[in-house]
Amino acid sequence: MYKRDVAVVVISFLALFLCLQHEGNFSFRKAWYHVTLHESEKLEALKDQIEDLPPPLVADLNGDGHLEVILATHDYKLQLVRPEPPGRAGEGFAPVEVVKSFSLLPEKVMLGLDRRPVAMAVGYIDPEPREKVRPPRKQVLVVITASWQVLCFDHNLNMMWEVAMEETLPRNARLAEVAVTITPHQVRQGHRGLVVVGGSLELGDMLAVETGEAGAQDATGQRGGG
Repeated sequence: MYKRDVAVVVISFLALFLCLQHEGNFSFRKAWYHVTLHESEKLEALKDQIEDLPPPLVADLNGDGHLEVILATHDYKLQLVRPEPPGRAGEGFAPVEVVKSFSLLPEKVMLGLDRRPVAMAVGYIDPEPREKVRPPRKQVLVVITASWQVLCFDHNLNMMWEVAMEETLPRNARLAEVAVTITPHQVRQGHRGLVVVGGSLELGDMLAVETGEAGAQDATGQRGGG
C-alpha cells in the first residue's frame, strides 16, 4: 500500500513537470494605436480638469465576427473604432480607423445638464432567434451620463432612444456609483429586452437646499403681498 502511494505521488509530480514544460509561450506584437487628444498642449491644459471616464468596451456589435472598440473621450464623444491586425516583425503601430463618432453634447446649451458618460455597457436586447438560418445577431450600446440620462445606440452608433431619469434623484444629490446591464428577457409578449440601471447616491447639504427653498417661498410671498 505504501509503495503504491509513493508511486502515485511520483507519477503526479512527473505529469505536473511535463505539463509545465509544454504549457506553450506567447508574445506581444505591435498592432494599432488611437489618440483622442492629438496635441500634447491640449492634454497639458486639461490635466487638472480631466474627469474619470468609463473604460473602453470590446465587443462584436454587428455580429460579423470582428471585434470593435467603443470608447468615450474627454470632449464627451463616443467613438467606434475598428482594430487593425498585428503587422509584420519590425513594423510599428498603425493608426486605427474611426468608423463612427457621436457627440453627447446637446445642440442647445442646457444649464445643470452634465453629459459626461459615467457608465457604458453592450448586450443583446433581442432574444436569440430559433431559426437555423438567420442574420447576424446585433448588440446595442447603453450609456449613462452624470446627470442620469440613459442613451441607447444601435450597432452603428445611431441613437435609438434617450430617457431622462434625473427627476427620480433627490435634490442636491450626485451619482457615486452606477452600473447597467442589458438582457433580452421579455417582460411582456412582443416586447424587446430590458435595460436595468442601478446606482448609489451621495447626498449633499440638504439643510442648505431646504433653506434655499424656504427663502424662495418667502421672496415669492413678499412679492405677491406687495
